[in-house]
Amino acid sequence: TDFALSLTSHVELVEQLLAVVRSIEPQWLGGSAHAEAKAQVWAVAMGVKATAPRVGHEVKRHLHGLQQVREATLKARNALERKRLALQERNHYMQKLQSLRMEFQEREQQGKGNTKEQLQKLSRNQEKLAYAESNLADSTRSSAKVAEEQ
Repeated sequence: TDFALSLTSHVELVEQLLAVVRSIEPQWLGGSAHAEAKAQVWAVAMGVKATAPRVGHEVKRHLHGLQQVREATLKARNALERKRLALQERNHYMQKLQSLRMEFQEREQQGKGNTKEQLQKLSRNQEKLAYAESNLADSTRSSAKVAEEQ
């Protein structure tokens, strides 16, 4: 309807232009140009009215498809972010354990023993590493599953 109103206003503007042209030179356009222009504008308006519902349906269909792509992309992004965080956590505990083991070796080389607290700290960090590796494996499977779905 807005488009039809727009076309109607354009027809009125064309009529005003034709009136000005006729007032300057009455024989320049003759009488049929106005009727022909009006018929062409009417034909365009009817063509738009006939195709608008189909075009609107196609636009909605494509928008729905784009929404599905957006949702899948967000899902993949979230899975990859979880995997990145799990990998970061695993790397943290791997480095921490490596550092603790080096400290233990240095104490042993110096002939010093390791205290109960130091052994407990090593054990806790080994447990944390195992948990982080489990989380990484889960997030890797989740990321792979998301990738397969797409």
